[in-house]
Amino acid sequence: MSTTLAKARTFPTHQIKSYLERERWSLINENERWIIFQGDHPVDIALPKDISAPDYHVYVEHALKTLSSATGKTPDAIVNDILRYDRDIFDLRITENADPNSTPLRLAFKAISGLKQLFVCAADSEVKDAKPYYPRDGSNPRRILDEIRFGHTFSGSFGYSVESPIKTQTNMFMAPLPQRVMERIVIGLATTDKATKMQDVTPLIDGYETGFSANMCDAILSMSDDHSMAIEFSIKWSKKRKYVPDDLKEINSVNIQQNHFEYLKSASNLLRDIQPEFVTVEGTVASLKSPKGPQSADDVDRNVTIKWEMEEGKTRTIVVALETNEYAEAWSAHWDNRLVSVKGYIQGSERLLSEPRDFKVIG
Repeated sequence: MSTTLAKARTFPTHQIKSYLERERWSLINENERWIIFQGDHPVDIALPKDISAPDYHVYVEHALKTLSSATGKTPDAIVNDILRYDRDIFDLRITENADPNSTPLRLAFKAISGLKQLFVCAADSEVKDAKPYYPRDGSNPRRILDEIRFGHTFSGSFGYSVESPIKTQTNMFMAPLPQRVMERIVIGLATTDKATKMQDVTPLIDGYETGFSANMCDAILSMSDDHSMAIEFSIKWSKKRKYVPDDLKEINSVNIQQNHFEYLKSASNLLRDIQPEFVTVEGTVASLKSPKGPQSADDVDRNVTIKWEMEEGKTRTIVVALETNEYAEAWSAHWDNRLVSVKGYIQGSERLLSEPRDFKVIG
């Protein structure tokens, strides 16, 4: 019996029940001891409710065989579907490894270290304003490493599996961080493949806001010896997900080869060279971060959001951190609906104005 099937012997009944309901098997009977499902297959599935029942594993194995016959999947594959229905699965496979059951420790360390860097840097781009490059300042959102799980390695050209549990969405406008991180990584890989096929690095440069930063490019580069060892990345989206972006639904795998590494290296260098633009922001104060008045304690967050009136009738919201006296002026301008002006640096489409200066009320 395989290790995967051995795990199935201790499946909680509710996990199998959830899987059967998702696969459109109908619950036709339930009592203190049994739950019984009926599908299109002529054989029903019966399961004891009590996992400690001495014959529990017999019924689980019978259920797996029935499902295998009904779906054409192997029992191992069905077990994995049941185990992972509530998580996205991201796999890395070293396709040129000679031994499908093991790999040199040096290569394993590079792969795992690169995966860690990839997820941390993706989280950087999600919890901060997306930038083309992040200097390492020790403020990485490393809590992502506790939320993302390292799964079992798998055979067949030695590989590694990373699992991202689907969390309850508490913000109606934004998916939980692990889901956004996984989507960003897959977008970046797909964009890398697109740039390589086009023989043009532009998609990677233009796509840093939703895809790879220079740091994420470096993470992929760090996984391969001399940037020549091919690596296949694949994704299986959880069936528990309420939403998968349309442009990601059809992406199952991306094979990163030598040509891909060349474009990743070029993108990394070019993204580092993107310089912030010095701008003058003019508009009205849309909101003030602190609910307290301008004369409150010095430790109050004095960020304001300015509705920037740009050329051609376009508008953009910009967040600016002000000094105490400037915040007092912004407070008055907000309530009087007067125009303000401030200068500083901005990069791409990010919302935070860096090094603000010369704040004043102009109308």
